[in-house]
Formats: sequence, C-alpha cells, structure tokens
Amino acid sequence: MTVPDLKQLTVAIRDATRKVAQDLFREHPGDYYYFTLIMSGEAPPPFVSALSGEALDAAVAAGARRDSIEWDYASSPYLDYGSLEFAEVRRLFLDRENTRDVASESEEEALAECDLRMSACEAALAALDSDGLFGSGQDRNRIVVASTIYSSDLGPTPNDRFRIGAGRRGLDAGLAAMGAHLNSRMK
Repeated sequence: MTVPDLKQLTVAIRDATRKVAQDLFREHPGDYYYFTLIMSGEAPPPFVSALSGEALDAAVAAGARRDSIEWDYASSPYLDYGSLEFAEVRRLFLDRENTRDVASESEEEALAECDLRMSACEAALAALDSDGLFGSGQDRNRIVVASTIYSSDLGPTPNDRFRIGAGRRGLDAGLAAMGAHLNSRMK
C-alpha cells in the first residue's frame, strides 16, 4: 500500500471542502464571515465550521450571547457541516500513521505528521480561494478563511496553533475580533 502524500491529501480535502462549501452557501445563503477547517491536536481528518451574520443574528434572537458565539466554532449551527463528504479524506488519513502511534515513538515525527496534515488543509483552502469560492474583490474581504488545530475539548489553549489559510487585506477587524475571542478563552 502506498502512503498518501501531501498532494493526495490536499486534492481530497480541496474536493470535499468545495462540495461542502457550495452546499452550505446554497442551502443556507447569507453573509458568511468565517469558514474554517478544524483538526484536534492529534490531527484527525478536518471538519468544517462556518458562520454567517444571519445565523449569528438568529442565535442571538433565540437567546445566545453574541460575544460568546460570534467566533466560537463549536457554537456554530454549521459545525461539522457536510461531514459525509469527507469520507475519502478520512480514508486517506487512515492510510497514514496515526499521530498517537507516531508520538509514542517520536514526538518530532508526530509533529511533522501534524504539520503535513495542516499544510494539506491550508493548500486546499488556498486553492479554493484562488478559484473564487469565497468570493472576489470586496466580497472576499468579508470572510476569514482559516485552518485551525485545537488541542482541548475545553476550547483554545495557549498551545493551540491557528493559521490563516488565505488571508486578505481588509480582514483586520475580523482577525482582531477572532484573536480577541481566542485570547479571552485562554484566560
């Protein structure tokens, strides 16, 4: 059996993410302000979280606190949206060594595997961004597109890594708000 490489992982993640994003944007139209691919610290296959202003307003109208859910991927009604589309990604990730098994042998190797998987997520998002999936011009400047690794079921910790998959100028306010949210969760 050939172990899937970075390119194979990237293509599978790109294809699954494209399908999920297109379905999400069509089935739940709105002004999305973030779209993320997320993995836990052990780097299993990624899952999607996204949020639109309309979904945020609906949650607030139903009694949620805006500041507690605005950038919280786990509070999004679109958490793990389209997970069935990631079946091929899960298969490819399973064909690679489990990061727990690698970590028992070498933490350095486990981190390299985690970095490879995160790089595949970033490259997939960058390709989709280049294709215009997240908009173009001023419309593109309204959405933060990111790949994220979190290491705790309790939310972000100081050891978490956060990478912007395809940042653009004009997102400073969104990135600052997301950063403030993450920092408040770490205190």
